[in-house]
Amino acid sequence: MKEKVYNELMEKKKKPTKKNSNKLTENQFGAILENINSKLDLVLESYDTLDKKVDRLHLETKEDLNDFKVETRRNFKQIFEFQDKAEANFKQIFEFQDKAEANFKQIFEFQDRADANFKVTLEYLSRLDDEVQILKEELKNRPALMAIFEDRIKKMEKDLILCKKALAT
Repeated sequence: MKEKVYNELMEKKKKPTKKNSNKLTENQFGAILENINSKLDLVLESYDTLDKKVDRLHLETKEDLNDFKVETRRNFKQIFEFQDKAEANFKQIFEFQDKAEANFKQIFEFQDRADANFKVTLEYLSRLDDEVQILKEELKNRPALMAIFEDRIKKMEKDLILCKKALAT
């Protein structure tokens, strides 16, 4: 009986079996796998290339961003330095303005005092002129004294006129 089963199995192996037309042969399946494998290799190669490009772009962007940061910091540093200089200049300008205003105040005060002094001097000269006129009138009645003081009185009158003209301008 063992022999019979063995023979049947051997015959089945030798007999060609009908293949289903829908089933792929081993060679066809291997070709399909090779095709899929080559396409996967292309996908992986493209992925690797794309990954390298993304990495390169990332590095370039990072370098550009770092350059931008450095340049921006330098620009802001220059702006702040300029602002500090401008503030120092404005401070000097305001100090100069305060000093100029103080000087103008002193000048105006001096001018007011000078005007007051000129007014007092003019009033004094006017009184002197009045006094000279009174003396002249009194000396008209005394011709002997008038001869003695006449030249001096005329000189005083001329000097008073000159002083008044000088102070009036």
